[in-house]
Amino acid sequence: MHELALANYAETFMSSDSFEMQKKINAVEPAGIDLAGRAAAYLLDNLDGRVTIGELSVFVGVSPTYLKTAFREKYGMPVYRWYKVEKMKEASRLLAETDMSIMDIASDLGYSNASKFAAAYRSVTGMQPALYRQIKRKM
Repeated sequence: MHELALANYAETFMSSDSFEMQKKINAVEPAGIDLAGRAAAYLLDNLDGRVTIGELSVFVGVSPTYLKTAFREKYGMPVYRWYKVEKMKEASRLLAETDMSIMDIASDLGYSNASKFAAAYRSVTGMQPALYRQIKRKM
């Protein structure tokens, strides 16, 4: 079924020499989905730093635009949003399971200061890291 839909989609644009249209066709191919998974695995292995789209696209061997399209297709959100959410999942785990300071957690996740980390954490979870820790410790 997927091949038939892809073939129909491709036929619609085959008469066009547009590079942009070809990228749209390529973005829905299973290979694009697989490269999004490889990109996600790379990001998960590098939660402690700042990974750029350029670095990530070189790692998976495609253009930044192709990567962003394939990633959004698979995960339903932009690369950086997904990366931030995954960092905050790890932060939540560290807050709940360790006695690490918030600054140490921030540093381990690539944030240069605790206030930037707290703002990022709040934007994803809706609460401050210290409040999350407090709640988890009472459970």
